[in-house]
Amino acid sequence: MRGTIGLAIKLAAMGSLLGCVSEPNIELKNSYDPSKSDLGPRMGEPLACPWWTDAGRTPDAARGPDDPITGRATPRPDVSVERPRDGGEAGDATLARNALTEAGAAPPGDAAPPRDATPPILTGFVLFEPGAFEMGSRAEDPDRNDDEMLHRVIIHHRFWLKRTEVTRGEWRRLMQTEPWVTSCAGDDCPVEHLNWYEAAAWANERSQAENLEACYQLEACNDNLPAELMECARVAEVGIGCEGYRLPTEAEWEYAARAGGEQRRYPWGNEPPTCARAVLSERGHGCGTGGPLPVCSKPESPMGLSDIAGSVWKWAEDWYGPYTEAPLDGSARIGATQDRVIRGGSWLGGGEYLRRPYRNRVTPGFHVDSLGFRVARTAP
Repeated sequence: MRGTIGLAIKLAAMGSLLGCVSEPNIELKNSYDPSKSDLGPRMGEPLACPWWTDAGRTPDAARGPDDPITGRATPRPDVSVERPRDGGEAGDATLARNALTEAGAAPPGDAAPPRDATPPILTGFVLFEPGAFEMGSRAEDPDRNDDEMLHRVIIHHRFWLKRTEVTRGEWRRLMQTEPWVTSCAGDDCPVEHLNWYEAAAWANERSQAENLEACYQLEACNDNLPAELMECARVAEVGIGCEGYRLPTEAEWEYAARAGGEQRRYPWGNEPPTCARAVLSERGHGCGTGGPLPVCSKPESPMGLSDIAGSVWKWAEDWYGPYTEAPLDGSARIGATQDRVIRGGSWLGGGEYLRRPYRNRVTPGFHVDSLGFRVARTAP
């Protein structure tokens, strides 16, 4: 029942457009308030991100120096910028503790900060609090695949997830290469045509640029040249205990796509995928453009994530395997198998790949113009 990305790409290349899933419209329970964004103001050509509107951006008085990686202004450390909350007065911390208690597990002492504590701010990232959620899909889902076994996951750590996919401009500033091959124009296009090793190498470079611990030991690697994609003979992963940047775990990705654990078919809710909601193959690949669009071209998720579904597939930290062998604490499945997990669907495939529990996998050295990444970081 399930297909691999290779099959999807071959079908698409032959001109077989994949249909979209039809679901009744169900009103979203959450909403994102752009006036409570923690994202810094833009620099240069403005992006289309709703949270970067004049009402939602960091005030000029709060502007700090331009970030050397993103090229955008960062908030001054002495100016607080409130982040969005979906939990009312109780906030995310209380919701997370309630979820942990409901799951029958006592939350660890550092599972969430006190209600009145100021959460840490990482410019360009969304902070997710600990919580418990049902990962996978229900047996009655007509599109359910065999590898989507429903199971309870309890995330004990806080983590940041990048609001957008890593862009071409962000890649070039650190790596000084241009591996992308699609017709999407500009530095705000998602970087693509990258394998897992290269995504991990970029995460390491950003960590080192900010004097943080590198989360990957990549050994016996060839050079990352435009004509020769990076391959590594040995990889050691620190995991969620690493303080630097890393790829999100599969559990973190699904938790974020669920807007912090809610039951929803897609990141935006239960309405079917269309080009009004995501960059997918509808009316032609990439909504008729033949490729991805710049980040933030479509509405963000309720938690303020851009292109969490569609645009390009995203690498996950995990090796692929059945959920019966997966950790239940939100950490990655580490232990070499043949494939790494990718999530989210892309501009080259239909709406069925955007379904929130849908899993896909490819070899870590695989690269294609519909595959990119975003990064995460464990929060203190």
